[in-house]
Amino acid sequence: MRNHQQGKTDYYTFCTNCAETGVEKWVVYFDVMTCIYYDKAGNKILKEDIPV
Repeated sequence: MRNHQQGKTDYYTFCTNCAETGVEKWVVYFDVMTCIYYDKAGNKILKEDIPV
């Protein structure tokens, strides 16, 4: 994720890397400016603050 945020990967590579590391989905919450990544069981893997 860090590489993608630094512009070192494209979106497809980012999605592939997420899947390879167990991320099934991510949800962006614009009301609190966060992004939470979840695994297949619905567990939170990572919560990121979205810079404003």
